Amino acid sequence: MTSYDSHLSAEEISAIEQEQAILNKVIEEIKRHQFKDKLNRHKIGNSWKALRDEAANAKDADLPALFDQMHAQRAIIEHTPDHSTPDIRSPYFARMRLLESGKSKDVLIGFCTFLDTLKLPIIDWRHAPVSKIFFNYRVGEDYEEDLPNRTAIGEVLVRNILTIQDGNIVHLATADGSYRLGEDKKWRKETGANFVPTLVGGEGAANRQMTLGSGMGGLVGPQVSALLDKEQFEILNSDPNEPLMILGSAGCGKTTVALHRMALLNFQDRKRYPESAMGLIVPEEGLVRLSRKLLSSLGLHKVLVSTFDTWIEKQARNLIRGLPKKVNHSAPGNVIRFKRSPHITNAFPLLVEQNRQSIVHSFKKKFNRSDIDGLFLQDDRPIFHQLQSVEESLVSAWQQDGVLKSKLKQLQSFFKDQRRILLNLESDRHDLLTMSRYLEKIVESSHGELPEHLIKDVLRHSMDQFQERNKEYDGVDKQRLTAIDGQSILDAMDDNLSGSIDSEDFAILLELLYFKTGMRHSPYGKLDRFQHLVLDEAQELAPLELNCLSRSLKSHSTMTIAGDSAQQTDPTTTFKSWGELIRRLLPECQSEEASQKQAVIVPNELMTNYRSTKQIADVAYQILGPMAGHHRPVANREGLPVSQTLFPSEGHLSIFLSEALSQLFTHEPNCSVAIICQSQETASRIYASLKHLPKIRLVLEGEFSFKPGIDITDVSQVKGLEFDYVIVPDASIGVYRDCPEHRRTLHVAVTRAIHQLWIASVVKKSPIVEAIVTTEVSSSSGA
Repeated sequence: MTSYDSHLSAEEISAIEQEQAILNKVIEEIKRHQFKDKLNRHKIGNSWKALRDEAANAKDADLPALFDQMHAQRAIIEHTPDHSTPDIRSPYFARMRLLESGKSKDVLIGFCTFLDTLKLPIIDWRHAPVSKIFFNYRVGEDYEEDLPNRTAIGEVLVRNILTIQDGNIVHLATADGSYRLGEDKKWRKETGANFVPTLVGGEGAANRQMTLGSGMGGLVGPQVSALLDKEQFEILNSDPNEPLMILGSAGCGKTTVALHRMALLNFQDRKRYPESAMGLIVPEEGLVRLSRKLLSSLGLHKVLVSTFDTWIEKQARNLIRGLPKKVNHSAPGNVIRFKRSPHITNAFPLLVEQNRQSIVHSFKKKFNRSDIDGLFLQDDRPIFHQLQSVEESLVSAWQQDGVLKSKLKQLQSFFKDQRRILLNLESDRHDLLTMSRYLEKIVESSHGELPEHLIKDVLRHSMDQFQERNKEYDGVDKQRLTAIDGQSILDAMDDNLSGSIDSEDFAILLELLYFKTGMRHSPYGKLDRFQHLVLDEAQELAPLELNCLSRSLKSHSTMTIAGDSAQQTDPTTTFKSWGELIRRLLPECQSEEASQKQAVIVPNELMTNYRSTKQIADVAYQILGPMAGHHRPVANREGLPVSQTLFPSEGHLSIFLSEALSQLFTHEPNCSVAIICQSQETASRIYASLKHLPKIRLVLEGEFSFKPGIDITDVSQVKGLEFDYVIVPDASIGVYRDCPEHRRTLHVAVTRAIHQLWIASVVKKSPIVEAIVTTEVSSSSGA
């Protein structure tokens, strides 16, 4: 039985009851419609069966007419309407009441248009023009919007956001306040600052020592689509035929807008933008899982969502044969830096020249003729096409000379073999990464960006990969080589890199394939092609990776690019500017006409932080230091002060973490906590000391469950994610140095927090956090 807090006024209780009454009426209408539709289909089905039975005994002359009727009935049965009825468990997420020409009307906003109850229509926010009023105006504001066939002029009387679960309202946000139904089935008004529709959560009690919790963690929030503000809604509805760039700091809603644009494009033109032709590339596996959940909530279930590493490996294996099956994802940092450099392509002409010389040498040796000399054209055409021209020229010349057909077949067979050899890029990979002359050319052409000592690092690593696997145990039963943990002892030996390929090599090989052939395909397969592609955290992509993604776009396709240079944390990425990034993508992501006009993408910058409190946003801004922009992101929500704690040892830290987290989950069992470390080693160590706690998980490969509990992870896993509470346990000297890379890394960690942030240090603080001005609690004297 629902009850109400004694502090609620009669007007507030009436507002809650009115919303529930409206919801009950809508649910009944949906049920009635569903029953009617089911009944109609049942009747039609019976009619079809009757026609079928009649046809079995009908005269031949009557069959055509009967078959026509059966086809018509079958079409009705199988017809799937463009829009299904709303889900009665949560049919809409907002209601507005508009006053026009002296008359008021209610409009419900959801994901599915439903007009059977005309006095309470549900409109699809992606389609109905009237939804612009909801996103662009607030209660009491006059509006004037051009709608199809008319101009709407009026006033917004009511603009409520609702969270509906299993047919009941559990959260209501109005212009006057925010109300929540507790687990005890009692409605209460949320305390703190006035509710802002674009936020979830609120203020908590005063911060007392190590107490964690604002009382808001784990609470169900409004539908994300209801949280789009006017600026985001305008960006979302930008020209669908043009590429879109969305920039903004953490928590500003870049990904939200990008995913909504994908849903909007699909909704507006399913033929041009089918789910099967749309893709989302994100940097981490955790963000893959979250993005799939968000897209599913928007009705998109078949969109390709992938990390770049997973996507590029699939493309390389599809287009190139003979690549090692074993993939190494942990090459040394210097090797990764070298391989992700755009200067690596400067060695490609040398490789191709070696290919050409090998073809000429093999031809002369096989046929004892020199008439191939001079036939290779030194022009801009890829060698694959040059080779085809050479073959055609020689075949024509030999035919005129009366060469025997058997010799002509040998000639054609020779060039067929040479094309196969030319596409053997695994051989090219070996030469490129193990021969000094190629590596020296790459370093020389970088003009100092790649130091010379990297050559030794790459050579050493490559030799380990290309050496033959230890033959000492050849012929030994594999079971005898299996350790207790199920792993082969060979994998623990020094040559465990043998026969592997680095994940960074796939982009290099696809770039080389394009350099050789000029084509997006090979005799073995084709590159995935997208009609719309979203790149999230695009600043983490290297130039060669951007090239591969650019070639995956179909003609007249579109692209959405989201990113934040302040969150560029990978030291091996050569991101310099958004302009340079666009120059690699623009020729392929615009129409031919736009490319001829040298069209430029104008970035859309989001400046409002909807994730974190003002206190967290302020600390995040301070952490960036010299890299912070002149304009601070705006955060509208007040919260608890950010706590800083200095512990004398990691043991003291573990004790306080254990006590604080135990207390937190006693009061807020449904909240989410992230303990974000700089390294996986630290994460594993802290997990070992806290694994006795319930709902605690060590996440090292992005396998976030997005369920209540404690996730201990490293900062490379959390980009794009958010948690009720965030603890940074290792903000210590030597862990986070005062350098751009570490400032950006720490910035990413702290901006994952929604309600509360706790920064802890051991022995001595990092100089980055030492300068932060905030409320501080010290435990330096011991536990």
